[in-house]
Parts: sequence; C-alpha cells; structure tokens
Amino acid sequence: MKMRRILCATTMALLFFAVISLGAGQPPTLFASPAAVNPADKITVVYSGAPGFDTDWIAIYRIGAANERYGEWRYLRGEKSGTLTFAAPQELGEYEFRMFKNWAGSGSYEEIARSNTFAVVSLGAGEPPIPDGRPNIQIVTQAVDPATNRVYYSYNQQGLQIFKIKVLVTGPDLFRIRSVHYQLHQTFSPSERTMTNPRNNFELELWTWGAFNMPITVTMTDGRAYRYDYGFTFGDQLRDAQKRGVPFVRVG
Repeated sequence: MKMRRILCATTMALLFFAVISLGAGQPPTLFASPAAVNPADKITVVYSGAPGFDTDWIAIYRIGAANERYGEWRYLRGEKSGTLTFAAPQELGEYEFRMFKNWAGSGSYEEIARSNTFAVVSLGAGEPPIPDGRPNIQIVTQAVDPATNRVYYSYNQQGLQIFKIKVLVTGPDLFRIRSVHYQLHQTFSPSERTMTNPRNNFELELWTWGAFNMPITVTMTDGRAYRYDYGFTFGDQLRDAQKRGVPFVRVG
C-alpha cells in the first residue's frame, strides 16, 4: 500500500509538475448568472481582468461552437471590469460567455477567458411531462473554478497533491430534477452525498487526487429515478489549464 501511494504521488507529480504561480496582474475572469434562464430572459456576466483596450469584447457562445460563431456581443470600451446584461438566446441548450482581446489591434479571435456554463431552458409552469427515456441533462466536471479562472490545490495527510473539483448537472431538464445522489469512492467520508438545489446545478465539491467511477442517481420531480455510471476524471482539464496559463493556487 505504501509503495502504491508513492507511485501514485509520483504519477501525479509528473502529470501536474508545472504549477503556475499568480502574476502581478489579475487574470481575466467571467461569471454568468443565473445558471438557467428562459429564452430571451436577462443573463448577466460579471467580468474582470480585461486588458483595457476599447475593442476588448465579450460574446455569447453555444458550448462547443467555434470562436467565429458568436452570438450577441459587446465591446468593453476600455473597462477592465464590470457587469453586462444580455438577452438569453432563443434556442434551448447550453451556453457560455467568452472574452477576447483588442479586436481592432489584432483582427483575430484572441480568446482570454471563458465563463461558467449556463442553460437556456423552458421554466414555464405548463411544461409537458418528460417523454419516456432519460432526461435531457449533462453531468459536468470542472477543474478550473469558473468564478476565478484558477485551479486550487493542496496536499493531504499522505502528502498527495489534491485538487478542488466540482461535479454538477446542466441541461434543459435541470429544473425537473428533485435531487442528485453522488456515490463516491469508499475513501471519502461521507461516501454518499445528495444535492437538492437546482439553482447551483446540484453542485458537488470535492478535494481529490485521482479518478474513479462515480455512480450518480438523478431523481425527477415526478419520482422517476435514473442511474448514471459516471467516469469521474479531471487530468486532461488540468493539463489544458496549464497550457492556457491558468493560475494554480495552493490552499492551506
């Protein structure tokens, strides 16, 4: 067991050795709220750390869309921080905000930040029941904190590097969910956790160092329950964050 821990620690060190320290300037951040809206409702994005050019800009994007396929957009006009209000897209789905640097200066899509995901859903009282089959949801793991655009890490009592990771649920059927039950690895205490708040996407926060299978049970408001065998992993997200220059911040 001791040798296994040493090997695991060595593997994690090789994977995540390039810990990025905070620079003097504030990294660009975007935070969208609320987590779910009706089409055309107001959606707010709080931004900070913009470079300060007149043609820095922020736009709405469908998740996975190329930078050229932007929705509603705004120039920041030299403001490095502030709040903007947009109209949510008409089409249901998952979206995010992206921030870009100085369009006039570069004429290219120089992306510098992305927000947390928000969902455009139908929240009306007269919704039809969920059709037979699984609900239209996605289970998401976040290694980069969307509110600060940082990765947080620490070390446990065994000396292993651990990371602050979030697991949450998004999608058009988010507000038809009553609860989300997470079954964790047996080394966690408690090893089972149930979340009941759709406003924070039934978010689960973990401090962990490795991947494992995470059975998740989603219970709908009509009482139907659906089980997902979710492969919880975050190593690729950490490596991508390092490539993009996301700050890694030690806690404790």
